[in-house]
Amino acid sequence: YIMDNIKVNSKHVGISFDDYLDSRLTEEEKNYIELKSDFLIDLINLRREKNLTQKDLEALTGIKQSTIAKIERGTINPSMNNVFKLLSAMGKTIKIA
Repeated sequence: YIMDNIKVNSKHVGISFDDYLDSRLTEEEKNYIELKSDFLIDLINLRREKNLTQKDLEALTGIKQSTIAKIERGTINPSMNNVFKLLSAMGKTIKIA
């Protein structure tokens, strides 16, 4: 078994992932993660409400489907230009309140 080489940090055994994150992240980091997650969920939900596929958005925006997928997964940070293109294609804008 490869298990012989695994080291367990007993300090974190038995706590939830959320509790672990709370102990490791600053409030600013937690707020950033929450804002980004909420935005991406809203973006995906909006696309689905409009009955658009990522490929449809590609045709409307010129942003490659693979890039749209990466944006939705949160693996890349979209440029403001791409955010505006995506939202505009779905009839939305950004308003800072």
